[in-house]
Amino acid sequence: MKKARLFGELLARTRREQGFPTAHAFYRSRDGRRAFRLSFRNYLNLETGLSLPKAERLEALLLALDLNEQAPRGRELVQAYFAALGMDALLRYAAAAQPAAPDLPSLKLRELAVRTALQHNAFQLSLEQWRALAANAANYSCYLLVMTTPEWWPVKLVARRTGLSMPVARRAVKALAAAGVFKLEGDRVRSATGPEKVIQPLPLTPATAGLKASLQRRFQDIVETKGRIVFRRMVKFRTPKPNLDQYLPHLDDAISLAAVFEDLESKEGNLYLMESRLWSLFAEG
Repeated sequence: MKKARLFGELLARTRREQGFPTAHAFYRSRDGRRAFRLSFRNYLNLETGLSLPKAERLEALLLALDLNEQAPRGRELVQAYFAALGMDALLRYAAAAQPAAPDLPSLKLRELAVRTALQHNAFQLSLEQWRALAANAANYSCYLLVMTTPEWWPVKLVARRTGLSMPVARRAVKALAAAGVFKLEGDRVRSATGPEKVIQPLPLTPATAGLKASLQRRFQDIVETKGRIVFRRMVKFRTPKPNLDQYLPHLDDAISLAAVFEDLESKEGNLYLMESRLWSLFAEG
């Protein structure tokens, strides 16, 4: 059980590093009974090394800790898990050196897009900060604009780009600065998280469902009232389901390619929303 204890100690340390001072605070905020399918007592057994999670529960824990496959701490937890199972020798196959990077044309678009998008560290806002964003349309509009770049924005420019009046824009940036989302210096504002952070979506739990729905409505309202379609193409086609399954990865790659052209270092340029929808019409059954 020594290796299980090492996994538990690493899990507890990671939980604290992610901003949860106690096991109960983490379990409660992530709705552990539903998300992990564990009682709090059984979750505590994981941190104390008395038991190990099943593989699917380990994945749920990693997601709840905002750790993806690119996160070093996430890889450490998985390695500790395999070691506790006595399977650490097999990890050398997963960690084997990869061949020299192929030419760009041979890279899958999805791999390139993900590599570009994940060059920044993941960051999760607090519930209080999410509530500040959802409080009104002005707050959310300013957030969407300013958080796309680490640059300082004059409040006058924020007002002009969002279509808000100066008094409304000023109230919004002050509210977000008070919540710790923005940094405000005089008449300039920027993201408080810094250029190396990427805000992660609010996790969907029973406790956050209403807040998440409010945020989605704010976003949809902005799309409908401020959005302007710059490209549209429609293709109707009939195909058997197996053919569609072969096509969908290509569609996913094409959409993901947008991340390659993202420029997070400047406030020049426009903010775009890419959305893909594939409708099934007159389906059988």
